[in-house]
Amino acid sequence: MTHGYICTQIDTHNIIIRHRDWMNVTNLKYHGLLLTPITILEDIHFDRQEDLLTMTREEVHNQNVRNVGSLTMNDKLLHYIWVHMLCPRGSNFLQLVHDDVFML
Repeated sequence: MTHGYICTQIDTHNIIIRHRDWMNVTNLKYHGLLLTPITILEDIHFDRQEDLLTMTREEVHNQNVRNVGSLTMNDKLLHYIWVHMLCPRGSNFLQLVHDDVFML
């Protein structure tokens, strides 16, 4: 993210998705809290384990979830969009990191 915007680069073209555009695309409502690395842990109640329970398949609920294979189909698709398009990373696409779970 740059200045609070979701950014990516394809070839030499920078793509910046502003808050209003992202909210329109996802059909989400804005309630006034800007999500930044500082506010994620301090201002928002985020329980990774609790959230993972809502995203994982029932047969893996009692296991330590660390990869995308444990997610439901919809959450796998969301994760794919997140790590490949919106916030691409160089490797470890199958790993579920803290920020991935929070954004999903």
